[in-house]
Amino acid sequence: MKPVLKENKARSEQYVMGDSMKKILLDIVIDVKYLKGKRTKRGCENLGFVVFGVKWSPRKVSTVYRRRFAINRHTG
Repeated sequence: MKPVLKENKARSEQYVMGDSMKKILLDIVIDVKYLKGKRTKRGCENLGFVVFGVKWSPRKVSTVYRRRFAINRHTG
């Protein structure tokens, strides 16, 4: 999974989970957020989401997940 999350581009990909007896295909949406000094961090942050049947942009998936599941970023 790490190689999928290393690029610096928002995108959708398929990931093959192959550690079990069956291979499982997962649809992954990756959103890239640039930190710009927020939380004293620089560079970019890759946010990966497993989705099914969603044709949204990576930014919309990220926003909907954050709002729906109350995922907040904490400072500290």
